[in-house]
Amino acid sequence: MEPAKRIVVNTIAQYSRSIINIILSLYSTRLILAALGVSDFGIYSIVGGVVAMLGFITNALVITTQRYISFHYGKLDMDAVRKVFSNSLFIHVVFAVLLSLALFLLKDLVIHHWLNIPSLRYEAAGSVYVFTIGTLAIAILVAPYKAVFVARENIVYISVVEVVDGILKFALALYITHSTFDRLVLYAAIMAFLQFINLMAFVCYAVRKFAECSLAIRCKDISAGYVSALLGFAGWTTYGMGAIVLRNQGIAILLNNFFGTVINAAYGIAFQVQAAMSFVSTSVLNAMNPQIMKAEGAGDRKKMLKLAMSESKYS
Repeated sequence: MEPAKRIVVNTIAQYSRSIINIILSLYSTRLILAALGVSDFGIYSIVGGVVAMLGFITNALVITTQRYISFHYGKLDMDAVRKVFSNSLFIHVVFAVLLSLALFLLKDLVIHHWLNIPSLRYEAAGSVYVFTIGTLAIAILVAPYKAVFVARENIVYISVVEVVDGILKFALALYITHSTFDRLVLYAAIMAFLQFINLMAFVCYAVRKFAECSLAIRCKDISAGYVSALLGFAGWTTYGMGAIVLRNQGIAILLNNFFGTVINAAYGIAFQVQAAMSFVSTSVLNAMNPQIMKAEGAGDRKKMLKLAMSESKYS
């Protein structure tokens, strides 16, 4: 497919995904709020948010991996692409394990001292915290595979997976309203399971279709040079994203300490709407960034600058 047509197709796929998931997400939020109640919904928003705010590091690593893979695709250097993926997967596995252990050790401190949670819901909040750690770890592991899809400009598959994910979460919202279990804990557990399904959707397809992807880390490809380069670039991306996330989640923690979990329910709903609308505005960037990197990798600086200028205008 021609580059211009691919950008159009990918942009349409992203916007279609956005519209469908915004509708599903907003209606699902209404159902979940009714099923959990205001206080429990607030607990999920603040407890899940404390862990999930570290997810910005995952996004930074996705952007970094995609950037290097796209660059080497442009140079037609598939050996380097394979090495970038292997080193990226190595970083993600190590990071997921270390971060999960650190967060688990902080569990009692976060639940009992940092957050303002009703004492009767300490146990449920602890379970939500553990399930959210699992969700975050899985999200970290899916990042290098997702980066390959972005670099290969297979945005249509990403959009399909995310629409299916939105439909499953809507089905979860319907199920929760009729459940007799502790709905807060059940909701967190199934959300973690849905993230695992997401991981399998990307991993299974990538391993079958893309030669550079594998389930196991290729130890012979691990290089201090590649690891240093990936972490170095990710550091700058993390800094920018971290500032935004700490602002958003910092407000949630302050609101929780002064006003309790009910205000977090309101903030959580507002933040979901804001996040959904922000995705719409960045869809065109996701469609065009891989071609910008490939053009630079191919040494075509003129094309790279032209695409960058077009991206800025469309955005």
